[in-house]
Amino acid sequence: MPTPSLLDRLARPTPSPGGGSAAAHVGAVGAALVAMCTGLAGLEEARARAEQLRRDLEALFEEDAVAFAEYLSTKSDDALKRATLAPLLIAEKSTEVLLLAQGAAPKVSKAALPDLKGAMRFAGAASEHAAATARYNLQEIADKDFVEDVRLRLHRIP
Repeated sequence: MPTPSLLDRLARPTPSPGGGSAAAHVGAVGAALVAMCTGLAGLEEARARAEQLRRDLEALFEEDAVAFAEYLSTKSDDALKRATLAPLLIAEKSTEVLLLAQGAAPKVSKAALPDLKGAMRFAGAASEHAAATARYNLQEIADKDFVEDVRLRLHRIP
């Protein structure tokens, strides 16, 4: 039997993978477009960073799915912390994709701008959704220092 695609997995009527994983996937798509556009423009440093962010976000798809599934099975505070850190990282890395794309915009060809603008929209949506997920999870976490740290990190996201 073939391995189900990411979209097949997201479409299943199960809570994991869910919205955080979807945000990671969308952020990774944005990063891939940034890598393409910066590569076409010969911006090798930006391309390399976009590729690293894409790989990070691809890994965060699985991390978010595993962390949330663990929380659902244990209902522990530690599992919920892990399930909060994954979308926080997705939001931070997707924001970095957005900022990388914005910085590259004046340097890419006009023909690449629609793809780069699409990358910005993907990255922005991924960051916004993942941040909302992390904020929601904070409501149930008892560790006030952890909650404050996550809130500060979320506040730093433009």
